[in-house]
Amino acid sequence: MRNGIGFFPHRLNKDGSYDSICLKCLDTVARAETEAELVDHEITHICDATRLAERRFVQPPALYIRNAVE
Repeated sequence: MRNGIGFFPHRLNKDGSYDSICLKCLDTVARAETEAELVDHEITHICDATRLAERRFVQPPALYIRNAVE
């Protein structure tokens, strides 16, 4: 599932590296020594639908099918 937001906040870690955070799935997309190194990871990031469902951000696929039948 594509992020669709297009914005990933960066967090500076104690060791001087940076984390890129997906605002949709709240996962750490990548960790790198410079912020510039995070861009390729952000462009290719796809949110994990299962993880989104576990966090209640989306309805699990099985529920879509069951609701459509009922």
